[in-house]
Amino acid sequence: MRLRPQRSRYVQAAGQMFAWLVAQGKGMDVAITDPEVWVNQVQGPTSLAVLDAACGGGRPDPFGYFGIAEVGVGGQRVVVTRAGFSTEMGWEYYNDTRNRMRRVVGAFDGGGGRTFRDGA
Repeated sequence: MRLRPQRSRYVQAAGQMFAWLVAQGKGMDVAITDPEVWVNQVQGPTSLAVLDAACGGGRPDPFGYFGIAEVGVGGQRVVVTRAGFSTEMGWEYYNDTRNRMRRVVGAFDGGGGRTFRDGA
C-alpha cells in the first residue's frame, strides 16, 4: 500500500519475504525495514458501522475498496484500509506495536452492542 509518495508498505501474513526484499534491494536507493505493525481485519455486514463508532462518527468518507486513511481510534492514530482480502464487507487496521493495542480494541467494543475479540 502507498502510505506517501515515497513510502510504501508490503503486508504478508507469514514467510521469509522480508529477507527476500532486503536481498533484492541491494544496490538500489531503497530502505527496507520492518515497521513492527499488527494488521487485523474487521469483517461482516456491519463492519463499517463498527469503524464509524470506533472513530466517533468520523470514519473516512469516501472509503471505497483499496482506500487507505489514518484515523483516530482509542486516543491514537491508526492506519485503516479496505483491501477486501476476504471478499466480504470489511476493513483492516494497522497498529504500531509500540502503541497500546488494548485502547484500540476497547474503542471497537463500543460499537453499539457489538463485541470485538482480538484473539488475546
